[in-house]
Amino acid sequence: MLAWLENYLALVFTFPWAQRPEARCHGLPRDAPSHTMRAASRMPMLAQGRQCRLTPGMEIRQHQQQVPFTTKDGSTIRSLLDSANAPVAKQSLAEATLPAGCATQRHHHRLSEEFYYLLAGRGLMEIDGEEREVGVGDAVLIPAGAWHQIHALEPLRFLCCCAPPYAHEDTYF
Repeated sequence: MLAWLENYLALVFTFPWAQRPEARCHGLPRDAPSHTMRAASRMPMLAQGRQCRLTPGMEIRQHQQQVPFTTKDGSTIRSLLDSANAPVAKQSLAEATLPAGCATQRHHHRLSEEFYYLLAGRGLMEIDGEEREVGVGDAVLIPAGAWHQIHALEPLRFLCCCAPPYAHEDTYF
């Protein structure tokens, strides 16, 4: 009954990696071209008699391949997923670092709501005049329009998630 589909897939997927079992259901190898992975991810695959589907439009970015830069607030950011490096429309994810004794410049974003999630270090978080000490494992909500700043009591490393995505043009001092 599904022989026509298997014949079609055999015709379409003549790539060497398509013959490997792991390419049929558990994802494609890292060396497969990205345009091929996107095309393949939209097609049903058969493996060991069961129907499988690769995740459509999967985007993966390696931490070390993302070039760090300094934002307008003074923190060093490594964009992990944002509109500059992926087809992101509604949010962004970045890793920020701040040396001990340093602080971001107090600022706000008119449009973006922001989350900080602390991975390393301790800091003093200030949002609209309220200050609290934060540390590893703390998640901080920064509402859109809220003035905020973080001081590093120890070297800080934290994730920043913005929705809509971070933009220099939406940072005000």
